[in-house]
Amino acid sequence: MSETLASPSVIGDCVFSSEGLVVLPGPAEFVAAPTLTPESVVAATATHTTLVTAQFSDMTNRNTWVHLADIGWRELSRKSDGGTQALTMLCGLARSLGRAPTLIDDANGVIQSVYVF
Repeated sequence: MSETLASPSVIGDCVFSSEGLVVLPGPAEFVAAPTLTPESVVAATATHTTLVTAQFSDMTNRNTWVHLADIGWRELSRKSDGGTQALTMLCGLARSLGRAPTLIDDANGVIQSVYVF
C-alpha cells in the first residue's frame, strides 16, 4: 500500500511527505546529553605535590607503597612490572633528592603517574 502524499502531513513527531518519513526531535531526546566517557571508566582524580618520606616493598609481585608527608601511605599502580619499577625508582629518586614529586592518583587512591623535576 504505497501512497504519495501531495503535501506533508504531521502526525505526532513524524512528518510524512513524498520523500518519505522524517522524524522530528521531540523534547524527550534533549533531556540528557550523551557523555564521552562511560561512567564505568575510572579516571585520575587527584594531583598531589608532597614529599615522599618512606617506601615499602616486599617479595610480592608489584606490591610497592610510598608514604607521603601530608597524606599517608599510598599504593603504586600494579598495571605492569616495568611501570611499577619505574614509579618506585622515581619516588626513590625524589626522596633521595629531597624533592616533592607531582603524583597523580585514581579514584581508589592508587598512584598512576609520578613527575620529578
